This record gives sequence, C-alpha cells and structure tokens, in this order.
Amino acid sequence: MPARFLLIDGYNLIHALGLVHKKIIAKELETARRRLLEFLHERLEPLSGDITVVFDAKRRQRHVPSEYQDGRIQVCFAGRNLEADDVIEELLAKNTSPRRLVVVSEDRRLRDAAARRRARCWGAAELLDHMEGSAELAAPPTPAVAEQPRLSPKEVQQWLREFDGVELPNEYRDFLDPPATSE
Repeated sequence: MPARFLLIDGYNLIHALGLVHKKIIAKELETARRRLLEFLHERLEPLSGDITVVFDAKRRQRHVPSEYQDGRIQVCFAGRNLEADDVIEELLAKNTSPRRLVVVSEDRRLRDAAARRRARCWGAAELLDHMEGSAELAAPPTPAVAEQPRLSPKEVQQWLREFDGVELPNEYRDFLDPPATSE
C-alpha cells in the first residue's frame, strides 16, 4: 500500500498526548511543540509519507516563521485570523488524492471534514496504535534504519533530564516510556 500523507492538528495532538497542562505559559508551549516534532521524527517519520503539522498562529512566537520544513515534516502556523482547523480543512479540500490522507485530530469538525473527503481521521490513540506496528503506514524497512547508532549513556542521561517531570496520561505511558529491554 502506498505511504499515507498525514495532516496533524498540532496543539490537539500535544494536548491528547498530555505534553502540556491545561493552563500553560508560552515557554511550555514552545517546548511542547519541540517535543512533539522530536517524537514525530523518531516514531512516525520513518513510517510515513509526507507529514504536515499545523498549529494555531496565536501561540506562535515572532521569531518562528509561519511555515518551515523540519526534516521531512512540514510545519505550518495558521494565519492570525485562522485556526489550525481552517488550514487543515483547506489542505483537505485542495488535495487531489484525499483517500491517501490521514487527518490526526480529536476535533469533531476535522473528523467530519475528513469523512466528507473520504480521508481517514485518527485520534491520538489510533495514531499510537499504527505507530506501534501497523503495516498500513509502514514503508519497506531500509538497512540504514537497522544500523542507527545507539545513544551513549551520557546522551541517555541528557534526555532523561530533559523529560524529567513530564506527566503522561496512563493510556500513553507504556508507549511513550516503554519498559527497558536487556540485550
């Protein structure tokens, strides 16, 4: 099956994964966006075709461009008078192969828009299920993926410090913090 193209409602997924609290400050939001993109690079990018993550612009810091490429992930901020939902609906409407699209959002509005265009729509739980082993998103494995170097103990400690104190909802804890394996 050909690779799917993902349209991700960025803040919606950040909230669904529990990467931020209900009341947040700008620095926490910037950190959450960075963590989401790192998570997508690590877990989703190798399995997917094009990935577009759309964020609401009212929370964008001035030094961040309204649209940029982060590796293979296209990052967009909606215009000042738009919401991410508006941009995602527009991208859905313009797409010539909507059956190859997957919209990732918990929002009813986007789920309905995806259904009208015969695109798929996944919530966070469905996205995580597919990331854990679905052949539907998976591209053929490449030797380079199997040969990636492991993190050094120093790098592991650095990442543990970076994510120290992040509370995860129970339903995502095992996926985002898998049990250690011994080799």
